[in-house]
Amino acid sequence: LSISELGLPTDLEGNNIVLKVTIKDNAGYEIEKKITFSIDKTAPVIKMLYKGGNADAIYNNIYKDARTAVIEIKERNFRASDVKLVINSSSGIKPTVSDWVETKNGDNPKETTYTAQIVFANDGEYNIEVSFEDMAGNKAADIKGDSFIIDKTLPEITVTFNNNVPKNGMYYSENRVAMITIKEQN
Repeated sequence: LSISELGLPTDLEGNNIVLKVTIKDNAGYEIEKKITFSIDKTAPVIKMLYKGGNADAIYNNIYKDARTAVIEIKERNFRASDVKLVINSSSGIKPTVSDWVETKNGDNPKETTYTAQIVFANDGEYNIEVSFEDMAGNKAADIKGDSFIIDKTLPEITVTFNNNVPKNGMYYSENRVAMITIKEQN
């Protein structure tokens, strides 16, 4: 029998749906069977935004403070292990990902969200990609964040001269050539 033959609505969607079937044969024997299942036809939605960190006025992908990515997934049937995070870091140091926090929507469970935060606190160049497929096989559109740089380290400047023999403590009778070395990653 199909769902329509049983008289069930074809737009049915929800968790813990109980289908109870009772059959009685001509000899009077009766049997009852209960089946619990879920129907999820709604694709999850991923959103990502950043908070914190002050971008440079000219180089708007360089931040001198830590930056936090906030990832929100709208999904009724969420399992954290189904979230795929790809975080690339030029320093090799991976940022910490918080636990996922559920915000239930009692009126409309399809609007329930799960949120995690990723703090980018170490110097380096980063990019992040997020994908998710729910337990019913519905796939969210992948999210790819823009590449950015965290640079909390001041540049280092070193000045050396070729003539280091002064007269009277600070006077030189010949030209001096200064070699200026700047150590800066960005």
